[in-house]
Amino acid sequence: MTHIKRGGRTTGVLVAIVALFGFMAAGAFAADDFVPDEDQVEIAQAATYDVPITLVAGVFNPGQDDQCQLQGGGHYVEASVTSSDEGVATVSPSALKFDNCGDTRTITITAVDCGEAVITIKAVKWTARTGFNAEFSDGEIRVTVTNCDNGGGDLEVCAKPAAPAWANAILQAHNGSVPKNQQIKAKAYGDAVSAVAKAMENGATFNGVAKSDQDNYAHEVWEFLEDYTGKSLPHPSDPGVARPGWACVNG
Repeated sequence: MTHIKRGGRTTGVLVAIVALFGFMAAGAFAADDFVPDEDQVEIAQAATYDVPITLVAGVFNPGQDDQCQLQGGGHYVEASVTSSDEGVATVSPSALKFDNCGDTRTITITAVDCGEAVITIKAVKWTARTGFNAEFSDGEIRVTVTNCDNGGGDLEVCAKPAAPAWANAILQAHNGSVPKNQQIKAKAYGDAVSAVAKAMENGATFNGVAKSDQDNYAHEVWEFLEDYTGKSLPHPSDPGVARPGWACVNG
């Protein structure tokens, strides 16, 4: 009886250790990030502005490759999209669903009245390989609404898509122009977009080129993707590559 009791205690300790190790292993995942193409937006009263949001993979352990917490098989994350002050700016849709890292979804911000508001993208529900311990970092966009005295009529706003949006456009063009067996598969596609997002520098600069210089900026993303994937990809200037977002509109 004593031996059985001792064994039971040992088993209990082992179970506790395994459970603790499992929790620690899950906790080793860095949070996947909701990355907006632009984290600061200035728009005129009554104008609208589209901002793509990309889910970017975290890192499993230092020195290892990015590891998305969504790995197919029904994995997903749903995020709420809210404005801190709907009297200044509203946003739609109110929720986004991502099935894999590298997925990009677009939100539309509508300016209501002059002032400042923060748009927040926050995970609220998910099924991931780390289960309950999965972590997702919030995305934020600071919105400034101006030009209220003129009714929003003469403020020109030009979209300047960031690197993840260009990466999606280039990869989509590639997959749409080759046979299915030559297409970039979902995981590799997501990894490539995540790698582009991780390579962005302060202010969404990419390889030293500012986002305001869209032609050269997109070219740098294209070169990065060709090196990363080892494939010949459509150039951003090619007719088959749809420019992300829109060019310029008057508020």
